[in-house]
Amino acid sequence: MEATDGIDLPIIIEQLNSNLEFHVNITTDYERIRLRELYFKERVKEVTASFVGSVLACKMQCLMTFRNHIHRSLHLFKYIMFLVSLDETDDEFYEFECMTLEYFCRGYEEHVEPTETSTPLQLAFYYFNMDVVSGIPETDQFINAVTMVRNKLILLEDMSEMLPLTDDEKTMRDTYFAMAQFLKEYRHVTNVTSFLQVNKGEAKFDLMEEWFFASKKPTQHLSVPTPESC
Repeated sequence: MEATDGIDLPIIIEQLNSNLEFHVNITTDYERIRLRELYFKERVKEVTASFVGSVLACKMQCLMTFRNHIHRSLHLFKYIMFLVSLDETDDEFYEFECMTLEYFCRGYEEHVEPTETSTPLQLAFYYFNMDVVSGIPETDQFINAVTMVRNKLILLEDMSEMLPLTDDEKTMRDTYFAMAQFLKEYRHVTNVTSFLQVNKGEAKFDLMEEWFFASKKPTQHLSVPTPESC
């Protein structure tokens, strides 16, 4: 059910979605990413300086939910960039696919820096990020992630038409479906925050921000486990 179902919205709210769509159409992906980062950088300071008590806590929680979704998305992009660089016929591919799904469901990285117990695959991933991914634009990383997830879902769908999926394969399919939704929400967060940034100073800015915080809030918790074989 949409957040607007059965609700008579103020005219300014009814216009927001069309204004947001217009904003997306007239700006580039690169520009919206720049505006998004500027929004987070400036808005945290503005909110901290302008509000107190429960209002401050609520606004900061919303900001952190949006910002954390972007942070998680950027890490997921790195995992998928490395995954698609591997040979799908090698055991390393399935091993790292499991690592990718585990990261996605867990929501954080257990080991950011290499340690004495890091495996050769973990070390390869670390240096791949340092040497390769750092030079690839965020927009390209996003497209790569969307393409990989879409192709995986198509593959699993084709498999299900030939033979019943195993429990692990069903879990993998559910996780990739959740990942597809997660990537969609990455776009929503980027579009909304860039739109808010260019509308700072407007008389109804706080109302716009509150509406988008409520209607475009990304999913925080996942209900799908990683495959048992991982």
